[in-house]
Amino acid sequence: ARDPRQRCFAGGVNIRKNEHVGIGEGATAQLMQVRAAGGLFTSLYDLCERTDARTINKRVVEAAIKVGAFDTLHLNRRALHEAMDKAFDRGQRVARTKSQKQQTLFATFDEDENFKAETQGYGDIPDWDMAERLRFEKELTGYWMSMHPVGLYAELIAQHATVCASELPQRSKGDQVAIAAVVVGKRVVKTKTGRFMAILQLEDASGTFEAVLFPGRPNRKGQFEPGPFEKFGSECEDDLVALFIGTIEFREQRRQNRPAMETNDEDGAEVTDPLAEEGEPAAAAHEEPVVRMPSLQVAAMVPMPLVAERLTRDITVALSADALPSPDLIAQIEALFKEYDGDCPVTVQVHLPEGVALTLNLGNQWKVRANGSLVAALQRICGAERVIVHAEDALSLGRQQFNRAG
Repeated sequence: ARDPRQRCFAGGVNIRKNEHVGIGEGATAQLMQVRAAGGLFTSLYDLCERTDARTINKRVVEAAIKVGAFDTLHLNRRALHEAMDKAFDRGQRVARTKSQKQQTLFATFDEDENFKAETQGYGDIPDWDMAERLRFEKELTGYWMSMHPVGLYAELIAQHATVCASELPQRSKGDQVAIAAVVVGKRVVKTKTGRFMAILQLEDASGTFEAVLFPGRPNRKGQFEPGPFEKFGSECEDDLVALFIGTIEFREQRRQNRPAMETNDEDGAEVTDPLAEEGEPAAAAHEEPVVRMPSLQVAAMVPMPLVAERLTRDITVALSADALPSPDLIAQIEALFKEYDGDCPVTVQVHLPEGVALTLNLGNQWKVRANGSLVAALQRICGAERVIVHAEDALSLGRQQFNRAG
């Protein structure tokens, strides 16, 4: 099958013959024919003037804009999207004029380059952010085209992740790791004891791997203690980008090119093979393994937008005694702390002459929700070099589960 990220070019507009995208065979054929007859398309307006709106309709053009097919003509996809109505109106007027073979007032004005530029422009508006672009691309093509969604969190990943997918095979069984990945598949499996677990297909820019969410079990007092499946299994749906913390296990990839399924859950209970239930033959016992495939036994999971907030231990604002904030800046900081009220403590450290530092622990009323927006705003007010964020080790989130499993 053709890689969904590959495209062919049709005169300044990237076109893929893909019904899922909304650009079918008829639309693609007309675009190619018009380009061959009249040259490359120079703008959205040029395309609407030269094509038949009954075939190259708004649905086709909207889909093409959202997947980036017009990026070579104009980089702001949102501005292109907002200009669609104007471009189609103009195209229809031009088509009517040509079909009636008559000179109109519009055609007379359109001969003027200034008028043409004014009526063919794009709005000066902010483009869709990268997350929105990726969402549209995935909805229409089944994959992300501008970048991998894990890349949106590169700074957080550099701070908290300990490994990427391509490095998992080189790690040892039992290693505790933190890895950022996007969910691309999920299967819920029922064990022989009647409990449920989930098998996730995860992916980052370097590769794919499997992860397992085991069910809970009774603790020493006989009370049921929720496991990873109960705690966050419902959140682990397609397109979720998260930091997964867990233990590396290995299983065998057999010659028929499918992994042998886990046969036991965390307590040793037998798991029903979901592939066998679907009628696929189980792996033959005599087959030789060809490679050991890493699998992550997940202990904790944090959606990437919440990583900064969940893993920040405290924030220190470092000030100099001879350059204390003005009353106005102090008022801004106070308002900011009230806006982001939360559970993270804040410390103010005032550096005095001769290397002496005075540390002030602000009270509970000044605890904050330490997400990226709060930190960025505080850095703008105080200066980036004066705001120090102390983060927890990501592996600490799963340590309790690690110890329990051991």
